[in-house]
Amino acid sequence: MKNLLRSLVVFVGLLFIPAATLAQDAADEGVLAVIGSSDITADDVSRILVGRPNAFPGLADEERRQRILETLVAEYLIDYFYGQATDQLSPAVLDSLSDARRQVLFQLYAQSRFTPPAITDADVAAFVDENPQLFSERAYYRFIEIELTGGTESERQDALARILQAAQAPDAGVALFNERVSELQQQGLDPSLLTVWASSEALPAATLERLLVLASEGRDIDVQETDTSVRILLLLDVDPVPVTPDELREQIELRILQQAFTDYRETLVRRMAATVLADVPAPDDTGLAPLEVDPPDAGTVVWAPEPTVPPSYRLAAFSASWFFGVIGLYAALSWVALVRRQYPELRSELTFVPSLRRPVPAGFLGGLLALCLVGVLAGITWLGDLVLGLRAIGVFMIGAIVIGCGVCWAWRDQSRRRFLEREAKLLATSSDARRARRRAVLQDAPYPRLLLAVLLLFASVLGAVVLIGDVISIG
Repeated sequence: MKNLLRSLVVFVGLLFIPAATLAQDAADEGVLAVIGSSDITADDVSRILVGRPNAFPGLADEERRQRILETLVAEYLIDYFYGQATDQLSPAVLDSLSDARRQVLFQLYAQSRFTPPAITDADVAAFVDENPQLFSERAYYRFIEIELTGGTESERQDALARILQAAQAPDAGVALFNERVSELQQQGLDPSLLTVWASSEALPAATLERLLVLASEGRDIDVQETDTSVRILLLLDVDPVPVTPDELREQIELRILQQAFTDYRETLVRRMAATVLADVPAPDDTGLAPLEVDPPDAGTVVWAPEPTVPPSYRLAAFSASWFFGVIGLYAALSWVALVRRQYPELRSELTFVPSLRRPVPAGFLGGLLALCLVGVLAGITWLGDLVLGLRAIGVFMIGAIVIGCGVCWAWRDQSRRRFLEREAKLLATSSDARRARRRAVLQDAPYPRLLLAVLLLFASVLGAVVLIGDVISIG
């Protein structure tokens, strides 16, 4: 009874070790909140303050940081919620998450390897010559952009006619076009209206090109049609505001850098595409660093928006593999120890000792089983870190080890008590204490331990297979 109580005390104490360690780590790192295996730190709040300058702009610094922290907590909780319930996310949402993830990572890769060029006066002069609309021809444009979508083609054509008719009215203006758009919405179309007052450099290149054509030809309406939409550009006013290149030197250099990065990004895209697509010629990459990205083997899954295995199953499989692996190691080693203990007694009583009850073959097979179990545990740890994260698997791994050691301890204690009981019974019927001990030793069958070690190895491998299903190709 005392041994049992002592075991329980040690067991409970070991369970508190990971929690205390995590709490100490959180205190050391300035953690403000913990959501699952994710920490929200003061650095995270500062990063969001810089990345979201329009978030809570009217608040004092401390209050703004608090609101940002509250927002992050809500975002992390939602991330955790949908991470546990991906079945509630539609395929379109999952595809959007995949697209956004790829775009962000590619942009990060390109930015981290882009070396900004040195900008010379010749570069600035060339930019000025190529973009006169930003300098001598610079102007402020006031215009309305209307896009008609939805409905049938004939309905969009009727709507276009109504918009063009409104443009010819004496009181044509923003109010009249808003009224027409509202009427079209009530008829089942999906129109949008955008009123813009901006300078040349602030406009998208395609929009600026259309406005320049309208201004040069003296027109005020431009219509572009596709199979699914109609886009109407209504030029209301043009106010020339020319500037000299010296006034916009900083903006010019920024535009040149942006163009240089765009060119580099496109070259990077074509270089990568050429490694997979046979019909894409490799661009000239003279002076560029070699690619660090190689195409993966066919069938390899890099990342999936929806895991093959639910998170709860992955955690259960990881814990079970470690639990079975720990007990399997003990079973293999205790089998070898029992064979070594019984072998001298068997030699004195048997003319032939089976191979599996000899120390050398048993040691080889037991060592092989132990190595296999260690390999499985190492593999399951790597897989767990890959799909769950080190912080999450650390707690479950330590818990599985502690519980497994507790089971092994109880097993060892029970084996010792059974041996003492057998020895006591044999001593009651025999006066030879040594012979009674030898017979008690030989009555402990070693094969169940070997079979248990093999079965536990198989069970541990099954747990690993569950996680492997998360990182290999489904088809």
